[in-house]
Amino acid sequence: MAVVALDVHGPAVHRRPRYDLAAAFVLRGIADLEYNDIAQRLAIPVSTVRFRTHEAREFVRRRLIDSAPR
Repeated sequence: MAVVALDVHGPAVHRRPRYDLAAAFVLRGIADLEYNDIAQRLAIPVSTVRFRTHEAREFVRRRLIDSAPR
């Protein structure tokens, strides 16, 4: 499986890959696992899985909007 890094922070100086968001995003969106299964695999609460997948989706949405031709 390829590693996906989502960079979700402000200015480039403060940006860092968010592997925690990427793992939840990939397991939910690509591997099609249920939130409970992801929580078990990552050893985190289900609420954290839901938060991370939401944040990752918002990141992707913003990047798509920002990169769309105007």
